[in-house]
Amino acid sequence: MPFFQTILEFLNTQWEAPQAYGVFHLICFALVFVTAFVLCFLWKKGIIKNTDRVVLITAIVVGVLEIYKQINYTFGDGSSDPYYWWYAFPWQFCSTPLYVGILAGLTKGKVQKCFNSYLATYALFAGLGVMFYPVTVFTTTVGICIQTMVCHGSMIAIGIFLFYTGRVKAHYTTLLQALPVFGANVSIAILLNELAALIGITENHTFNMFFLSRHFASDLPVYSLIHNALITPGEPWSLEYVLCIVLYVFGFSVCAGLMVLAAYGLKRLFDYDFSARYAEVDKIEAERKAREKEEKRLNEERIIAETDAKLEQIKKERAEKKESARVAKAEKAARKEEAIRSRLDGEQLEKRNKKQAKQALKEEKRRLAKEEAAKKKAIKLEEKKRIAEEKAKAKEAEKLALLGKEIYEEKLAEKKALELEKQARKEKKQTTAEFIEGFIENITESSEDQKIALLGKEIYEEKLAEKEAHEREVQLKKEDKIKYAELKAQQKAEAKEAEKRALLGEELYAKKLAEAQAEE
Repeated sequence: MPFFQTILEFLNTQWEAPQAYGVFHLICFALVFVTAFVLCFLWKKGIIKNTDRVVLITAIVVGVLEIYKQINYTFGDGSSDPYYWWYAFPWQFCSTPLYVGILAGLTKGKVQKCFNSYLATYALFAGLGVMFYPVTVFTTTVGICIQTMVCHGSMIAIGIFLFYTGRVKAHYTTLLQALPVFGANVSIAILLNELAALIGITENHTFNMFFLSRHFASDLPVYSLIHNALITPGEPWSLEYVLCIVLYVFGFSVCAGLMVLAAYGLKRLFDYDFSARYAEVDKIEAERKAREKEEKRLNEERIIAETDAKLEQIKKERAEKKESARVAKAEKAARKEEAIRSRLDGEQLEKRNKKQAKQALKEEKRRLAKEEAAKKKAIKLEEKKRIAEEKAKAKEAEKLALLGKEIYEEKLAEKKALELEKQARKEKKQTTAEFIEGFIENITESSEDQKIALLGKEIYEEKLAEKEAHEREVQLKKEDKIKYAELKAQQKAEAKEAEKRALLGEELYAKKLAEAQAEE
């Protein structure tokens, strides 16, 4: 990445490290006070009206320069491979005005006063300390030298500007307001030092925020004498370390108090009517506050009026919506009621229809049950009739069988009787012939006519008897044939009737089974 490397090389431009109170140092020192004078002059002339904006813009500029510093310390050799020097972590005493300045520019009220008091006391002292003793801040990197001078010089310029504009009073209460902010910054520094030791950063790097870590010796002027005498690096927490922290806070608080005294003294030196000056400043501040209060009141009244108008409009709209909603609700209720009525009418009609249908169904079921019962009864009667007929037919058949047997026996008896009669006639004929022969032999004296007359009479009688017997036999045979034909026709008719009845019973059974399935 040539472009990125070019930027890094530019940011890492080298020169000979400036000397304390050399040309570069003195020029920067002069520019600091010139900047402070310009800011105060512009405020006095009314060009600068918002001091909070000045503090915020200054903090942003310092923040941008701090980002440059962190990039330089990460890619300081001009390569794209990062290597961070943890001693440059941005939470040293002189780094805190960056964060406090941003908070002061974004907050209001008592919290803002605390942040402004810190910038005018602790931060002012830190800036003056470095500007008067810049031994450790000058390097061979041009950008870093400019960054450190801007950072520490802005702390001085903003401190003077806050005192001059009256945003911070030259009063002991200012120190009391700034002390909690300083205490919070010190607490964060101690926490970061302990965290760095816990995760192992201090094994290969120097991580000594506020120069207060118990893991390293301190090189902070004056304080280092106490710290290095009481604390052995790497030792656990002890009362000696707690004492060092207390002395650290106390020492810097005394220095911050000196800033308040210095501001008070300078005001007395350059303004003989100090009380009047303060009274004038207070008056201006009071007028400004009154104007702000009036503007705020007017703004609040305007907002209230607008809010009331909006509320009235909202109420009106809500009333209209409520009225329209009420009308819609009434219409809906009417439609609902009408629907309910129609539904009830429909339901009543449906219920009536259902009831009628149910009643009709019941009647139909009752009728069908009656028909079924009647059919079953008819079937039973038909079955009984059929059984009775079958019984009668069986009896008739039995009778016919018996009659046939009787007829057979009768015929057999008649046959036997005929045979006997034939035998008798044969015997009689033989006897008659013998008689006639005897008669003829015996009656020799009779005339031939008498013999023929007597013989003809006997033959006629015999033939007549034979004819009668033959006719009687033929008549019996005819009667037997008629009776047999009648018996056969009757049996055939009975068989057909039984078959018809059987078929009628199957059809009725199939019909009843189909009706039962349809009902299911």
